Amino acid sequence: MKVLSIDASGNVDSVPFRSADPGTVAGKPRHGGLERLRVVATLGVVLLHACVPYLKHPMPGLAWPVRDTPSEWLDVTFWGIEIFIMPVFLVMTGMFAWQTLQRRGAADLMRTRLSRLGKPFLFGMMVILPAELYIWVGGWVYEGWVDAVKLKSLKIDGALGNSLWGTSHLWFLLYVLSYVGIVAGISTWMQRTPVKKKSRSSQQQFGSVAGMILLAGIGICTLCCRPEVVWGFQHDFLPVPSKWIYSGTFFLGGIWIVSQDKRLHRIQALARPLIITAVLSLGTAVAVGRWNLAGHQPDTVISQASGILLGTTTTLAAWAVSLAAIGFFQAQERPISKKTQYVAAASFWIYLVHHPLLGLMHIDIKFLLPQIPSLVKGICCFFAALSVSLLTYEAVVRQSALGRWLGMTWSPQPDTSGTENADPVILKHLQTAATPRRRAA
Repeated sequence: MKVLSIDASGNVDSVPFRSADPGTVAGKPRHGGLERLRVVATLGVVLLHACVPYLKHPMPGLAWPVRDTPSEWLDVTFWGIEIFIMPVFLVMTGMFAWQTLQRRGAADLMRTRLSRLGKPFLFGMMVILPAELYIWVGGWVYEGWVDAVKLKSLKIDGALGNSLWGTSHLWFLLYVLSYVGIVAGISTWMQRTPVKKKSRSSQQQFGSVAGMILLAGIGICTLCCRPEVVWGFQHDFLPVPSKWIYSGTFFLGGIWIVSQDKRLHRIQALARPLIITAVLSLGTAVAVGRWNLAGHQPDTVISQASGILLGTTTTLAAWAVSLAAIGFFQAQERPISKKTQYVAAASFWIYLVHHPLLGLMHIDIKFLLPQIPSLVKGICCFFAALSVSLLTYEAVVRQSALGRWLGMTWSPQPDTSGTENADPVILKHLQTAATPRRRAA
């Protein structure tokens, strides 16, 4: 039986795996480590957006339906997640794309990703984003930022109007599709030239460490020139060059890692030192970034130095957290539970619908319960959006025609945990493990 390749995103973007038979692969049980990481990352995306109205240091360029009382805890949580959440998705997406490319070729890679990502992207643009537009403008009317007549025309001038139009949280799907198209095109070209005979030896000469240093260096340079890639929100209908380049380094990094180390033994062996590096670099990046957003740069020299430090620590933290998470979860050999399988199967749907749900909930909770502390509001919105997303998945997606068209159906499988193969072969994992797709901010 032929195993269907997983899709390139995941949510989210991000962007999750969908399979009609997620519990088994060709009659053999799937490894649950990366599946668990997909679930954790999906929850991280929802938590990220649940914090937005309560930021002490709001993200430049990111418009939200309402602004509420700032919370120090939610501000730190938001910026900590923002630094690494999409890099985690992109690295895993690159790994899965490489596996499909090696097993099934460039044409099949492009075909499966167009189906698995293109259909949800189309659904999001036709259904999710129109609803989100009215929720956002409705919130602005409630806040008194625009007149109620704007709900009819949606024509808003100034910064709010500029931030209204774009792909919103669906940007991840568009970017991944562009990366997959380029990789498939290059692979097709290489197959038609003699260069393909030298590819494997040249990879070994170059070395995995040098490749990762090069990609990290590109990311650092991009952030030093355009810190708003991470420390702001770039919103448009087409990919923004700086954001496209920075995100692409992590996608290519996933390809590079699995092409050099198919079983991911190196990442698993380095998980502990990577965790230490991740904690230190993430803490430094959050502190420097929030300091910059607060406008504490007294002169040009310090501003430039802090910009370089911010770009370096942010990129280092993104890579360290991504690799540490993959190494840690990849090393887990416990059978995956039915609950985890269910949330993993629903993760792409959660990615699609949680964004407008949170916007609506933020408006409601500010209007109905203004006296509640912001920390409690953020937590309540997180659980409420997650619950509604899961309920709608069960009601209208899991066993429906819509779910089959989107590729998000799921049915529980018989318990086969007793026969799970203890050998964590990465190619087997990549055939079945999923990538969350979401968008982070």
